Amino acid sequence: MSGPKLTDLLSASKTAQYKITYKITTAGAGAEGFSGEQTWYFKPPQSRFDFSVSQGGQKLTFSFFNRSDGNFYCFNAGQVQCLRVQGTSSPLDQNAAALAQRSLIDNPGSYGATFTSTKTIAGQAGQCYDVKANATSGGFTSGSFCYTKDGVPLLSSFSVAGQSWSMEATNYSATVPDADFELPAKAAN
Repeated sequence: MSGPKLTDLLSASKTAQYKITYKITTAGAGAEGFSGEQTWYFKPPQSRFDFSVSQGGQKLTFSFFNRSDGNFYCFNAGQVQCLRVQGTSSPLDQNAAALAQRSLIDNPGSYGATFTSTKTIAGQAGQCYDVKANATSGGFTSGSFCYTKDGVPLLSSFSVAGQSWSMEATNYSATVPDADFELPAKAAN
């Protein structure tokens, strides 16, 4: 059984435009706070990430915007507030699912991949791979990943630092309007 090379799909992902919603399931020390729903918006060079989690019976939503005029973090704490964030770090730096994707895209030569199957996920044909790190690093060492022909991640399942992560797409669109990158409130510095 063979499919496209994972490195080709990862390369295509750098220019892909998409909006995708994932169901995130996590387990292990410190990971439970990430279980919930995430929506990723990509319209290079812009990106946006929305996180929804339930804590104490209340749904909390956080958004991180990476735009040409800077990085912004928005949240709803009774009212929507947005803050300009200095530097390039983001809440994604604590999100193992996003870090695994970034590591694969930025360092494809650090991983070996074996094509396993084709699956339909969120209405899209996904090319699926078993992926193993070539050397031990601070990230994941092995997992299962599925991508569209344009390199959009549809499924990630892996373990890292005693935590298990599963991220499966539930909704996908190749259309991302500019309005999706407008801040929901004026940003404070």
